Amino acid sequence: MNVKEKSREVLSQFPSVRHAFAYGSKVFAQAKGPEKDALLDFVFVVDEPSKWHKENLARNPRHYSCVGRMGGGSAADYVAKRIGAGVYFNVYAEVGNERIKYGVTATDTIVEDLKYWKSFYMAGRMQKPVQHLVESQRVLRATEHNILAATATALLILPETFSKDTFYRTVVSLSYIGDIRMKFAEDTNKVRNIMLGSASELHQMYNAAIQRFASQKMVYNIEKQQWSQEVHSDARVALLRRLPPGLLSELKTIVGYETPLDTLAKEDALRTARAVVKGGDTSELVMRGLACMNRRSSRRQAMAGLLSAGWNGTIAYLGRKVAKSYRSKRSGA
Repeated sequence: MNVKEKSREVLSQFPSVRHAFAYGSKVFAQAKGPEKDALLDFVFVVDEPSKWHKENLARNPRHYSCVGRMGGGSAADYVAKRIGAGVYFNVYAEVGNERIKYGVTATDTIVEDLKYWKSFYMAGRMQKPVQHLVESQRVLRATEHNILAATATALLILPETFSKDTFYRTVVSLSYIGDIRMKFAEDTNKVRNIMLGSASELHQMYNAAIQRFASQKMVYNIEKQQWSQEVHSDARVALLRRLPPGLLSELKTIVGYETPLDTLAKEDALRTARAVVKGGDTSELVMRGLACMNRRSSRRQAMAGLLSAGWNGTIAYLGRKVAKSYRSKRSGA
């Protein structure tokens, strides 16, 4: 049984979902292959998380910590929305002969994040390869917005000339810049491993966006290994205007004035873009903005994880991650 067939079999053990995808090293190749104890990772997108959790608790109560079992579906939904970054994870769930980790998020939440980068948690996850198992056209359309925005962001970070591999490595890195887990609980070679192991999937994901930017004379020589782009002020402004409101709002704060995310109008994007270009090194400012977003969402999700996984699950999961990080650092020493 291949991974996709196995994933669909796992999915059949849960209440119906609007959209679902699998991801991670057991689904997509990485440079050094999956860890022996790697979990099969999923995200389930549902219209009413509280109702979905209630039904899933009846089917799979052992997947939940005491917070979910005692508080019910509404407690799980509260943890995701009020404490976490919009997603509730169950880790080390046993489904048949497979151990999995799965996150549950609302359709509105993931669409909003993909289009606007409100938390950047799910948007960042979906900038790397995922295997769609159940498809919602609404989610897929929002994913296209996310890929275009990720392409613009990577180009803003990159210099005038760069390799194709450097572009893909930069795209993969966007959701890890500033993530608190990268300090102690993630493989330090994670970005490189994803980029090298999933090069063909990344090309498939980003080719249409790159072709679009090339047709607009914003990137050149994409048929070669070495690419180039315009880096003058007008070109930087044009790319900055393509960024989602979540990142633009962070950039506004960094350069000295603040506007709430929900009031950041399109006409304000031009003023923000010009202010960022005048504010210093555009690449550095964009990375600072990403770091702020990732730091905030990773902290929130870490707190939610303590509740959703419970102490035992959290210690086991973090222990595996820290050990993996330690091995990575030793091998790179």
